[in-house]
Amino acid sequence: MTTVTDKVAEQVRDLIATTFAAQPGYGPQLMDADWDDSPGRVVMWEYGPNGWTYTVPFGGELEYGPAVPELRLPAGVWIDRINHYSVRVLALSAS
Repeated sequence: MTTVTDKVAEQVRDLIATTFAAQPGYGPQLMDADWDDSPGRVVMWEYGPNGWTYTVPFGGELEYGPAVPELRLPAGVWIDRINHYSVRVLALSAS
């Protein structure tokens, strides 16, 4: 099974923070690798703009705010929305 490395998960977290101009101390958090029993890594951001998980990674319009550009993810990963404040970073499976 292919896994997401800490370095790649941190890159995705940082891309999300930059895309949404997160304030220091209130930006998205990368949860511990053993945070839950599911694959991938979780990026959680309770203080993020309303609707941010709906626009990551494809871009779009936030309910209250400017349009969000498409997020250029590192090679070999994708994002799955969990809820209104968190997403899971997963490795693309090799076919």
